[in-house]
Amino acid sequence: MRATPSKKPAGKWSSIVQDFRNYVPIVNSSDHVGSGLLVSADGFILTNEHVVRGHRALLVSLYDGTTAKATPVHSHASMDLAIVKSAIHTARYFDLSSGSLVDDCDTGDDALAIGHPRGLSFTATTGIVSESERQLPDGVFVQTDVAINPGNSGGPLFNAAGKLIGLNTQIMAESQGLGFAIPARQVFEYWREFLRLYRSGNISVPTDNQLSQIDESLSPRQIVESAAELAEIELVSDSREDEAFEWTARTESGTRFSVFIDEDTFMVVRYVATWEYIPDPQVLYQMFCWQNDMFGLIKFAVGKDHGLFLKGLRECENLDVSEATRTLLDMAEAVERYTDILSEVFEER
Repeated sequence: MRATPSKKPAGKWSSIVQDFRNYVPIVNSSDHVGSGLLVSADGFILTNEHVVRGHRALLVSLYDGTTAKATPVHSHASMDLAIVKSAIHTARYFDLSSGSLVDDCDTGDDALAIGHPRGLSFTATTGIVSESERQLPDGVFVQTDVAINPGNSGGPLFNAAGKLIGLNTQIMAESQGLGFAIPARQVFEYWREFLRLYRSGNISVPTDNQLSQIDESLSPRQIVESAAELAEIELVSDSREDEAFEWTARTESGTRFSVFIDEDTFMVVRYVATWEYIPDPQVLYQMFCWQNDMFGLIKFAVGKDHGLFLKGLRECENLDVSEATRTLLDMAEAVERYTDILSEVFEER
């Protein structure tokens, strides 16, 4: 008799991640990517005020592929909280009520964050509550060592029972494992006060048709510069020729590549070898085989002068900050992985 293979045991966070990640929309403005928490069937989203500050037009996306236009309808700068109204209609959302909150989290409790760090959509990270009531100059926060980065702002922090600990809002600069969340009770009280004002007619909320008319856009150059900031990639040696811009991009680890942008195209390029150093067709074949392991838009390409490049190219139409961020990060990863491999091959030959 053939034995039936046993199922791999699910991790303790699996069901929460699977059930809740569709409640954590990407909040994409013209120059920023953040996270949120979908809290109503008619598309209300809680997020940080600094995620939506200065923007009227937003695009929100859910894990199931749903996308919709949105706009901020209320904010509280000192609390760093805001309400966004989107054109999403769904029966599944996080029911923000007293029963869904963690009122008395303790230091050492397990914690899970879901968000979109550096444009890496729907990323889940875990850790613990480092301090349940950390006093900072701008208020009292839940301190956690859960890995959060730019793009996590406004996203939820849950406990192992799926209750809300808080909304992630900030990290301590030049530090690791020092993140802070607005406590769940404070988030709930803000949401409850918003509903009171909204239901009494004191807050105007646009219809889906009105949301569809909202438009706000950045130039391609502004999109790339915003993406580089989010990806923590420095753009240096800026040069301009007519309507085209070129930069040398540099990561914190020293990785360098070129970035080109004009009104029509966005391209990232890294020169890695010349034809004279590839005498055996099998080596070239192997390089292109490695391409199968790569993610995103970055591919090997052979230039007119027989140079070998890592290259990503796409039209600027519908380019947004999160996609540009992902492309920059893909190139940085590809350069670090494949230039080392190529160097070893050439040394052996």
